[in-house]
Amino acid sequence: MENDGRLFVPTSDLRSFGIGFDPEDVVLDLKPDDYSFSSKSGVTTSIKIGGQTSGAFQGLSDIDASIAFEFNRENAVVFSMLGCREHRIRKCAL
Repeated sequence: MENDGRLFVPTSDLRSFGIGFDPEDVVLDLKPDDYSFSSKSGVTTSIKIGGQTSGAFQGLSDIDASIAFEFNRENAVVFSMLGCREHRIRKCAL
């Protein structure tokens, strides 16, 4: 998948799957939400603020604040999305 400067690049749309809808039937989400998740095990989070240092931050001495995630098992996940809006379609024509 090519990246055009955005983090997530759409590769398809509903119409390409035979799902049509009238743009008038779109309900806009007016309140942004934040979502975050971290696996209960397999992830170690290290935060550096100001003058604190640790081995996980080698080479980052010029940065005032940073965060590092260490994954120590397969399928461990850290997920964070801020300011998300979930627009909905009232009716779909299949």
